[in-house]
Amino acid sequence: MKHVSRAILSLMLALAPISAEAQDSSQGDDSVVAVAPDDPDMAAATAQARASLDEFLALSQTPPPGTDTFKLKVMIKDGNVTEHFWV
Repeated sequence: MKHVSRAILSLMLALAPISAEAQDSSQGDDSVVAVAPDDPDMAAATAQARASLDEFLALSQTPPPGTDTFKLKVMIKDGNVTEHFWV
């Protein structure tokens, strides 16, 4: 269970802005948090999440007992603008 928690946490931290908290879409909070493109914490978290993505996807296919919702935050770039979305 420790590996499951670590993989999920790593992915969430890497793909979500460091200072933003994960929001359920039903909460209606569409706040935006700006993070500098060269932020070292974000770069490290993104690298860790990408390294653990295969493990996360495998876990989502066969969820361990006690887990029922897997969410992934994706990064979309459009020119100089980057946004993150939960899917």
